[in-house]
Amino acid sequence: MKRIFTLVACAVFSTAAIFAQVPFKATTIENGEFAEGTTWYTMSIGEGAKLIKDNAGVDHIALGVSTPKGNDDELWCFVGNETDGYAVYNKQAGATKVLASKTTMSPLAGYGGTGGSTHPTMQDAANLPEGYVGRWDFATSNKIANVNGYFMRIHGTNYAVNDFGGIGKLAFWAEGADAGSTIVFTAAETSIEILASKGEFTASNANGTWHSKWESSELAGFSLSANANNMTTSGDYIAGYSGTSGSCSYTLTAPEGLVIKGYSFDYVNTNNDGSYALTLVVGGNNYISSATVQHLDIEVEEPARTVSFTQSGANKGITFSNFVVYMGLDIRTPEPAFDVFPTLTTGAIPYRIPAIATAKNGNIIAVADYRHSRADIGMATNGRIDLRARISKDNGETWGDIFDIIQGKGAAGINPANNDMYVGFGDPAIVADRESNRVLVISCSGNVSFPNGQRNNHQGIAHFYSEDCGETWSTPVDRAEHIYAQFDNTQHGPVRAMFVGSGKISQSRYIKVGEYYRIYCAVLVKNVNGTHVNFVLYSDNFGESWTVLGGGEVSPIPSGGDEPKADELPDGSVIISSRTSGGRIYNIFSYTDSEKAEGSWGTSKYSNSSNNGTIAINNSTNGEIMFVPAKRTADDKKVYLALQSVPLGSGRANVGIYYKELETLEDFISPEAIAADWDGRHQSSYVAGAYSTMTLQHDNNIGFLYEEDTYGTSGGGYTIVYKNYSIEYITDSAYVFDADVDKHAIVAAGIDAKIAGFDTEAPVYVGSVDGKSLDAVAELIEAYKVAPSYAAYAAINAAIANLPRLEVEAGKWYRIRNSERSNATLYMNPEASRVSAAASNVNNANQLFTFLPTGNDKEYYLYNGNYQYMLGSLGANETQPIVTTDNTAAGKWKIESTTTGLSSIICQNKTGGHTGLHLAGDNTRLVPWTNNADASLWYIEPVDEFALTIDEYAAVCMPFVMTLPEGVTAYTAGAPQTADGIEYIPLTECGTGVIAANTPVILTAENGTYYIGVGGEAEALEADNKLKGVLKSASVSGSNIYTLKNSEFAKRTSSTGTIAANTAYYTADNAAASLPVKKGEVTGIEEVKGENGIVKGIYDLHGRKVTKPVKGIYIIDGKKVLVK
Repeated sequence: MKRIFTLVACAVFSTAAIFAQVPFKATTIENGEFAEGTTWYTMSIGEGAKLIKDNAGVDHIALGVSTPKGNDDELWCFVGNETDGYAVYNKQAGATKVLASKTTMSPLAGYGGTGGSTHPTMQDAANLPEGYVGRWDFATSNKIANVNGYFMRIHGTNYAVNDFGGIGKLAFWAEGADAGSTIVFTAAETSIEILASKGEFTASNANGTWHSKWESSELAGFSLSANANNMTTSGDYIAGYSGTSGSCSYTLTAPEGLVIKGYSFDYVNTNNDGSYALTLVVGGNNYISSATVQHLDIEVEEPARTVSFTQSGANKGITFSNFVVYMGLDIRTPEPAFDVFPTLTTGAIPYRIPAIATAKNGNIIAVADYRHSRADIGMATNGRIDLRARISKDNGETWGDIFDIIQGKGAAGINPANNDMYVGFGDPAIVADRESNRVLVISCSGNVSFPNGQRNNHQGIAHFYSEDCGETWSTPVDRAEHIYAQFDNTQHGPVRAMFVGSGKISQSRYIKVGEYYRIYCAVLVKNVNGTHVNFVLYSDNFGESWTVLGGGEVSPIPSGGDEPKADELPDGSVIISSRTSGGRIYNIFSYTDSEKAEGSWGTSKYSNSSNNGTIAINNSTNGEIMFVPAKRTADDKKVYLALQSVPLGSGRANVGIYYKELETLEDFISPEAIAADWDGRHQSSYVAGAYSTMTLQHDNNIGFLYEEDTYGTSGGGYTIVYKNYSIEYITDSAYVFDADVDKHAIVAAGIDAKIAGFDTEAPVYVGSVDGKSLDAVAELIEAYKVAPSYAAYAAINAAIANLPRLEVEAGKWYRIRNSERSNATLYMNPEASRVSAAASNVNNANQLFTFLPTGNDKEYYLYNGNYQYMLGSLGANETQPIVTTDNTAAGKWKIESTTTGLSSIICQNKTGGHTGLHLAGDNTRLVPWTNNADASLWYIEPVDEFALTIDEYAAVCMPFVMTLPEGVTAYTAGAPQTADGIEYIPLTECGTGVIAANTPVILTAENGTYYIGVGGEAEALEADNKLKGVLKSASVSGSNIYTLKNSEFAKRTSSTGTIAANTAYYTADNAAASLPVKKGEVTGIEEVKGENGIVKGIYDLHGRKVTKPVKGIYIIDGKKVLVK
């Protein structure tokens, strides 16, 4: 079913349901001007839908079939009421003229009936010609099937305007009213205010207090929706909240036929609460809320039916007032399209989930579900789903008949002797071998839903083969068990369920092991813990068997992903692209030996609005990833283009294609590089739509196949639409297809980036590569530039993979800094009942953490030394993990790091849905989230030394082993002693420069800042040490507490008080108010001697010269003297 004028048909809708008696919203004229917010309409008459326009001084209104353009001469508004009739105004004619007609009906020569020569025209409203009436009445018409039309009659008469005789002049047929008198009114320019009282909430929680959708009662089809029940009211205004996830998308949707051109609102924190600030992302710009009312005016650069903005931060509210949305007629020219699998009515058996491939002979093969069950596999009682196909032999210009690859039997068609696999087959993926006539289709099969899958009861993975370019197909073979078994003995297994991403299976252009070039598909897996993770499978025998790329232990997208796709990059690496809320998640597998499929995955990266990525508002649907050779038209530069299809609207709407130029390897060297800074997009659909896929055709164009609610079935399934796109068309003439792009030239041009990001000094963060070991890699890079090959490239990857990297070490101490929030300035910070984030604090050791082995390989407890607790495991979203001293309640963590030192801290024993330790948008709380989100990435900074200021003496206690630098000596303190009537504290030198953790000591040195070595091993001191240590700041009670001040311990004047973190104090009963400290086994000091004998002058017992002695014992001219 070929469609050329889809959008024109969509643009015509009746407003009859909006206003009970008339098909429009009346306006007023104020001071000779149309009222602000006037709604303007187009009027089309008859079965030919001929537009009624301003006669512009001519003696009649000419009627013609044309697409509305929204020009002023097409736009009409209405003033009045049903009793007195309505004056009809034209925007071009202005507020001084009305549509008027004489009431005398005159015949038209050659035609039967009367009124054919009586023509309504625009007349001066204040001075109508004699016999003319400038008021009109409206009544419903049922003369055209399935059209909500109206008759427009001269007020007080039965004379309805008519396309008399079909000759193209607006006139009357006095004898009655028929299809030729039927007018359809279409809102073409309007504004709607969003207030609770001007609509109703149509999607809410169980008790109706929180809502996700508001629908206007003034304009049918206009709505404001949220991606969760995050809306409530503040008076008559809508108040939007950020939600428990910390971010909520709000979407404005115009009725079919209209597009949103702009909107404006005032915004303020709900209840004028000044205790928080939220972020609005509107039109690509950030705005911060407060307790002060602020105003925004937004002009939509590319008017569309759906427009969204995002609110993020704490789960608090913003109240929106004076919220007005401006809409206009959708006048875009429709693209040629072919309905490959049409779903024409809500009652029809619906089609879903497209797949497409190009066979060796040029056949374009489209496949889709035919869902008798109207649901996914396992989600309906009967469960029957067929796989249907259709073939084009002329690059999509025409298509053959629809035929079945297989018919599902439904649950009723299965008996104990049958295989449950035959209940239904759905979500197809397809690949055509480029060297033979062989085609493979993979689909889900059976009668078990993905959510309900278990290791011993799950969906099948059915394989169908065609040996004649898609014309005929084999019976299915289920290869699920062979794939599931590969996960049984991994950390993810036994897996519960698995789902192959629908659409296109990718075939390598570079790697051929055996008879076929390698093929790749991506899978969504529910692992043993119920976590959704992604993997890529590869096959070197065209699907006869499959192997997990990179093995089943390491998931390329370990959290946050959904249905995935895979493809091959220009350098031969493999990319996975996964559906997620807000956009896509990407990761890249780099081969170190492509023939053996050896290599490693990078660290997955989000692509969304935060990095100018592939934005898909909400967790919409799956889309296709593809790479094509191209030429930049501005300068004929040969490049590659990345194409990614997603719904561009909020949720399932506005399917389109993003594109990004890949000029050199640097543009796709890492998941971070590929995820960011996409260049543009092409919107294919302007209505509800969902899944999409692509194929490169033999005409070098892109065959684009996607779901669209073309015929308004509103959830009854989609029409599967095909469009033939040139690269030039998708990119608005910025690029054209070019088959002669040299892939190695693209790689060689940016290959220095392979090592450009490595620090040439010692690694700074966990995961960082030791840049001092890069010489061998640099030599391989230079060799590749001279003689490029995929083997040489893999050798570079292998050399990089073998570079020494900084790893987590048990017993070593770290500070852990978030890479995203507050410009990467926030560190993990312990508190009494939680670990939060705070600005850097180097005054004590609070922010020092260590990793304690759990006994499993590279798995750790995260332990804070000062607070002496471990971080608990992750639970539900937005729930902060506890802190605990109990191993059974502690979180078990694994660290995954990039070569540039970004680390995910991944919980292995979580009880909620997410595994990543994430810093929430309030910049304070640690919460569970996807471990690849920007705020889930951390810099784990090794701490090798700790800066300590010593003013001759310092009483310290550290949670780590201290290695003292030269010039610093450690002492323990003994029980108080008395010499010559003076009490003092004797200090005993420790005899070692390495002090065990949690040991209180007194350090002595010349005044200054010293860098104490952190970590290592040390034996406990054997001395009878009377010092007491404090790690975290603590309140200590007692009347015998002494703290160090200068060279003596002073008795605290209060029985209560706080002891600072990482210090030591002393207790003594019935002792003096101050106790000086004395080094060594001191029993008295007889004399102080210099090099030549007795030293003249006054000195204290520490040998320090004194100019004005006070009460105490001194050495005066070499003799001990008591000064009273």
